[in-house]
Amino acid sequence: IKGVLIHTWERTWMYGKKAGTVILAISILMWMLFTFPLIGDNYSIDYEGRISKIEESYQSGLITQEESSNQVAAIEGKMAGERLSYSAAGRIGHFLEPVFKLLGFDWKMAVATISGIAAKEVIVSTIGTLYSIEEADGESETLKTALNKNYHPLVGYNFMLFTLLYFPCLTAMIIFRKEMGAKEMFFQIGYTLLLAWVVSFLVFQIGRLFI
Repeated sequence: IKGVLIHTWERTWMYGKKAGTVILAISILMWMLFTFPLIGDNYSIDYEGRISKIEESYQSGLITQEESSNQVAAIEGKMAGERLSYSAAGRIGHFLEPVFKLLGFDWKMAVATISGIAAKEVIVSTIGTLYSIEEADGESETLKTALNKNYHPLVGYNFMLFTLLYFPCLTAMIIFRKEMGAKEMFFQIGYTLLLAWVVSFLVFQIGRLFI
């Protein structure tokens, strides 16, 4: 029991000391990718003007407070989605879209995949933001409606398959590097990405024959 406790403490300390700093660095990097460059006043629509009109309608009694809040939230969601599209991560997604298109994915799914490199649990919220849906999660009916409208079920299943097959996250890979070495870590990253792409490509291309 003493040996197990000592070993557990050593591994826990190693994670906090080594991986903890890496997690912070990755978090800062991902934040920068999804934030900069700032969109400024380059929105395609005058969102602020629309919000002002909604507030004026509420103050005039033309709409209820609930309707006003829902409309403002929808506009703010669209603003967040456009900011994300304008960001470095959004541009990378557009650049990688031809590679993912063979799997049935668009640039939004490519961006979600990039966010999944940091942590796969943020993939859903990233897609929700791209579709201008706030507080998106697995139980969001609005998000489900948007996904059903824009993607065939085959694409949805294929995206889940791709997400499950590539490496867990960079934090896990850092721990893997500590145990197995840098060469093995890069091999695992490359191998799982290639495996995920090939399997998803086959599933999508074969699945299209039955649609």
